[in-house]
Amino acid sequence: MFNSYINSKVISTLNNIKYNLISYINKKKIITDLKKKLLGINIETTNICNANCIFCAYQFQSRKTGIMDLEMYKKIIRTYSSLGGGDIGLTPTVGEPLADKHIVERIKFARNFKNIKKIGFYSNLISLEKFDIIELINSGISDIAVSTSGFSEEMYKQIYRSSQYKRMYRNLKNLIIENNKFNNPINIVVDMRSNRSINETINLPDYKELLKYLPVSKFFYKFRYDDWAGKIKQSDLNGTMKLRGSMNLLKIRFSPCTEYFSGPMIYWNGDVGICGCRDVDAKDLIIGNLTENNFDKIWYNQKHLELIKKFHVDTPLICKSCTHYNNISVYASADWKKKIEKLPNIFS
Repeated sequence: MFNSYINSKVISTLNNIKYNLISYINKKKIITDLKKKLLGINIETTNICNANCIFCAYQFQSRKTGIMDLEMYKKIIRTYSSLGGGDIGLTPTVGEPLADKHIVERIKFARNFKNIKKIGFYSNLISLEKFDIIELINSGISDIAVSTSGFSEEMYKQIYRSSQYKRMYRNLKNLIIENNKFNNPINIVVDMRSNRSINETINLPDYKELLKYLPVSKFFYKFRYDDWAGKIKQSDLNGTMKLRGSMNLLKIRFSPCTEYFSGPMIYWNGDVGICGCRDVDAKDLIIGNLTENNFDKIWYNQKHLELIKKFHVDTPLICKSCTHYNNISVYASADWKKKIEKLPNIFS
C-alpha cells in the first residue's frame, strides 16, 4: 500500500505541474467556457451530524439545523433534469446524509430521470441500520465514500469522539458484503482518518478483515487536514494528524477557486451558495435563495459574477487563507475536459 501511495503521488504531482502551466496560459478562455456550463449540483438535505470529529468544523457550526422539504428537493431535481441533468452530490458542507430519514426516497426520485448520472455522498455510516441496506443498494446511489478513522475502537473515540465504532464497522462490513452480492452497483471507497502511521493503520485486524470483501485500492489513508479557514488548529488534532500547509506551489492562486465554477451548493433551507466545502454557516458565499428564483437563475447571477471578477482584488475573507483552494488547473485533466465538452452551454 505504501509503495503504491508514493507512486501515485509522484504521477499526480507531475500531472499537476503540467495542468497548472496549461491553465495559466489559457486562463481567460477556460473561465469564459466554464461560465457557460453547469458542471453539477450539490444538495445539502440536512446539516445534522451524529459524530463530533476533531478535524471537522461541524463543532463550530452556528446556523440553524434542519432537513430539506421534500417538495423543494423534487423541484430542484426537476429543474436540473430540464437543464440536461448530470451528477448530483448529496454531501452536506458539514453533516451526515443518513441523518435525513428521506435520503433513500430522494435518491430514488432523482434516479427516475434518465439524464441524472452519478449520485453520491460521504457518510460515516453510523445511522445505516435505520435503513434497509438492500433498498439503499438498489436505490440508484452510485457512489458512497465512507469517512472513518483507522479501524480501531480506541482511535474512533479519539478522532470521531463517538462510541459507535462497533456499530459503524458492522454497518460498513454489511454494506460491502451486500453490495458485492448485487455485483457492486455502488462504488464504495473508504477514507481512513488515522492518527497512526500508514504501517500501523494497515496492520490493524479490523482493516485486514475488510480486505476480504473490498480491495486495497478502495481504501485511502489521510494524514493531512484542512483548517476550515482557521477554525481547526493543530492542537485540535492528535498523533500523526497534521494540518495542511497554506503554501502549496501546485495550488498557485492565479484563478478563482474551482468552487466558483463547480456548480451550486443548495442548502437545506433553499439558500444557494458558491462553496459547498468550507462555508460552514452558509453566509459568506450565498448568492440567493430558492424563494427568489430557481437555482439556474441564481447561479452565475450578478452577485456571483462580481465575486469571480473581484476574486483577486477583493477576496472574501473565507477564501483568503483557505487551504482547500484549488485553481482551475483541476479542469485541465483529460477526464474533466471530456466531460465539460459534452455539457450544453446553458448560460450566456
